[in-house]
Amino acid sequence: SDVYKRQPRAVGAPSALPTRASTHPARYCARVPRDEDLIAPSLPPWTALVGELGAALTTLDPTDAVLVLPVRDLAELPELLAGIGLPGSDLLAAHDPGVVTGRVTTIPLPPGRYAVRTVLVVGLGEGSGDDWRAAGAAVGRATRERPEVLHVVDEALAEGDLAAYVEGAVLGGWAAPRWTAGGIRAGVPATGRRVVLTAPGSEQIVAPAVERARAQLVARSLATVPPNVKSPAWLAATARRAARRTGLEVRVWTERDLR
Repeated sequence: SDVYKRQPRAVGAPSALPTRASTHPARYCARVPRDEDLIAPSLPPWTALVGELGAALTTLDPTDAVLVLPVRDLAELPELLAGIGLPGSDLLAAHDPGVVTGRVTTIPLPPGRYAVRTVLVVGLGEGSGDDWRAAGAAVGRATRERPEVLHVVDEALAEGDLAAYVEGAVLGGWAAPRWTAGGIRAGVPATGRRVVLTAPGSEQIVAPAVERARAQLVARSLATVPPNVKSPAWLAATARRAARRTGLEVRVWTERDLR
């Protein structure tokens, strides 16, 4: 097509359409600076710990750490809060947390006095798998830019519910990359870490759940690509790049193959 060819213009007139070389999606993406890889979304590292709450708290930086307590029954809270030396009954009266699914109650704490800076209480509703996923997503959104987050889950939690919670938290904590004049930037910096305090035997659930969520985020990242960049050639090149990283084979069908 001649649409990409530079058109004649009068001296001093604004430039016409750029050349094909400057607008071709593959070439454009190759020269755009980026700190975000669309097929490897930026995420903070997730780990699982088994043990007592007190021991887990010693691994955190108390200046800005967040303690997340998912609850179905508010009667559970005083004991949990007592684990970090907090007066549970007084805090319940002051902040009035709820157990509605996904409701997040933020309890800020004085700096330097406790093992964490903030406590988040998130409601679990009836405690179904969907409730755990929604609660995780709500907490993920609430802690996107916090450096350290410790999630304390029920020791008797079913594996499927734990996986749903972690997937929801990973998905909720992600933000779409930004396409700026300076390049592709991560929506949220992947700083700090996320820790799940769980029961023995459940720690192997966390890593696969994070990877499943990461796969979903690849699709979400690709959906953000502007249409003037996301051409069939760009999609084919991206598929090849993803395949090389994972050891898969890719076949790209040409126009002739499709006839």
